[in-house]
Amino acid sequence: MVRKSLIYLISFLLVNGILCIPMNAQNSLPNSAGNFRETVWLQTNRHLYLSGERITYHATVLERDSYKSSVLSKNIRIELADSAGNILVKMNLELGASGIEGTLTLASDLKSGWYYLRAYTNWMRNFPESEYTLIPLKVINTADLKTLRETLPVKNNPVVTAQNNKLTISASSRNLIIKLNNRESVNSGILRLLVHRSGTCYWSDNRKFADSISFSVPLREIPEGIVQFSLLADDGSVIARRLWNNSTSIDNQVKVTLKSEGLKLRSQLKADYQVSGLNPNEETPVLSAVISLSEPNNPADSYIPGMPGWPCNWEIPAEQVDFEKWLEENAYADEIAKAFFRPVPDVNLGLLYLPETRTSLLSGRVINQKTGTPVPEAGIGVTLLAENRFNAIKTNKDGL
Repeated sequence: MVRKSLIYLISFLLVNGILCIPMNAQNSLPNSAGNFRETVWLQTNRHLYLSGERITYHATVLERDSYKSSVLSKNIRIELADSAGNILVKMNLELGASGIEGTLTLASDLKSGWYYLRAYTNWMRNFPESEYTLIPLKVINTADLKTLRETLPVKNNPVVTAQNNKLTISASSRNLIIKLNNRESVNSGILRLLVHRSGTCYWSDNRKFADSISFSVPLREIPEGIVQFSLLADDGSVIARRLWNNSTSIDNQVKVTLKSEGLKLRSQLKADYQVSGLNPNEETPVLSAVISLSEPNNPADSYIPGMPGWPCNWEIPAEQVDFEKWLEENAYADEIAKAFFRPVPDVNLGLLYLPETRTSLLSGRVINQKTGTPVPEAGIGVTLLAENRFNAIKTNKDGL
């Protein structure tokens, strides 16, 4: 009987896939593997919920460089965590056409406070967790007597200060002229210019160092979105770097002008709005709208989630002036540009997490056989026989 049960267990694990053990994200990957990066565009129907309400979400897995639908991962992991980082809900879901729509019901006894909805793929676990998409949600439990006055948690993007004082960019009808202005501390015979996003190179050229040096980059070689120009010396060290945007999506932002101030919760105001760039041959029309504030203002709404070349979780200013400043203050790390000219690292630094091609979620409930009631805080151990792995977890208040 024991042998028969063991065979059933092995068959079940083989059919249902491999359980993934949570581990720290890996930072060092072979160049060939690090060239492809995914990001998740995660949206919710609201930012404010009551305990017991249902969250409606939509998630799309995209290629980080192009924002095209990713064909690498077939699964997505979606989690709900509290402000202390405790995971309350954990789901591993199968994607359809790189996207998924679903709902998540909050517990009726969930305490008031800030919670976080997080989305990532198994492939993304090879890279820093700062690239996972995270949405802060405010939950209010009407049973709580205290008045909540917490401020919105600030999502800090990992800023890398750019060396922008050495590169200037000017445009002509067909080319970009990249010029190195400051030649101090530059004593390299050959300089190399890269046009790249993360681990993808789109264009490169070499020039002999002189009193002044410039590169002419064809515009047709530059993809739409955010790219970086990195100037390297013979030894692979980065001399200068600068981000540049080749997208018109920022230029066509809607400009809203309120006719009066003091928009309050559940109130309405009339406003005029303009959309520039829709038809260059005609004047920009001025339209009117009625604006209603149905939930407390979320400062994150004044930002756009990433652009091609950056993870979706990056909040980039929507206003053109602020966006230009953002381009000046941020850059890819030097290690990314240097990696194009390094030998592939030791294979022992390879991937820990492979892309999931099917759902591998194991779930169940522990109940009292006599009373039929759920058993909370029950310890469950799962051994993966083929992998010699062990995972342990406790049931929640519903025995799940």
